[in-house]
Amino acid sequence: THALKANDMIGAARIVEVNSYAAQDKDDWFTLEKWLAMLPESLIQQRPVLLMAKVHLAFFQYNFSEVVPNIERVQQILNPDEKDLPVWGEINFVYGYFELFSGQGALSLEHFQRALELIPQSNEYNRSEAQLQHKLALQMVGRKEEALLELNQLLQARQPFSALMRTRYWAGLYFVHLLDGNLPDALYAARQLKLLSADHDLLNAESWGVYGQASVHFYQNNQEEALPYFSWLADKRFFMHMRNAVDSLCGLALLSQLSDQS
Repeated sequence: THALKANDMIGAARIVEVNSYAAQDKDDWFTLEKWLAMLPESLIQQRPVLLMAKVHLAFFQYNFSEVVPNIERVQQILNPDEKDLPVWGEINFVYGYFELFSGQGALSLEHFQRALELIPQSNEYNRSEAQLQHKLALQMVGRKEEALLELNQLLQARQPFSALMRTRYWAGLYFVHLLDGNLPDALYAARQLKLLSADHDLLNAESWGVYGQASVHFYQNNQEEALPYFSWLADKRFFMHMRNAVDSLCGLALLSQLSDQS
């Protein structure tokens, strides 16, 4: 704020750049969104770190129309000879994500592996998200046991990772088990995710743990068990990942429909 009042736009941009990864590591997307809104868009479009912050914010908001033009712009202004910069790891993550959700498991796996080679351990949010999606890609190409082994090794590491990183590894276990139809183990992972996140005030991650429990109970046709979890999520829908919020509201609607039918 002081830099902006002094008309020091470059200084303000650098402050946001230095702190943007720390905000992501705390799942503090609302603060990051506020910071970016204070900067001129023309300035953001010239700075790769700020553009990538916008990309990650768009992912949180499930606003993919903002992702593509910003990721293309990042590549335009980066030096093509510097392919080993950490930001290229983030770019590989983005491409891997889109490929995963379009069913291109092998191709997404290549991009996630490259992302993990380039994203440093200090970049907790991006590295743990890349780990999570990498394990889903392994599951997609038929390497489920490898994915589960690696996730459990990460959770049992002698030098434990941060709480935020561990939430992503529990989330990975939840999704891999869920996609495999192993509902009891998926439920256990979701519970651990919820407990860990609540202990460290990571509301976004906590909401995924609650959603995981709601979904498993729903799939098991335990409607009374699922209802309070979906209701909790609906009450906090403005503070979580957009995909989680929408799916939770859909879960409530389905429960209401099933109740009317019974």
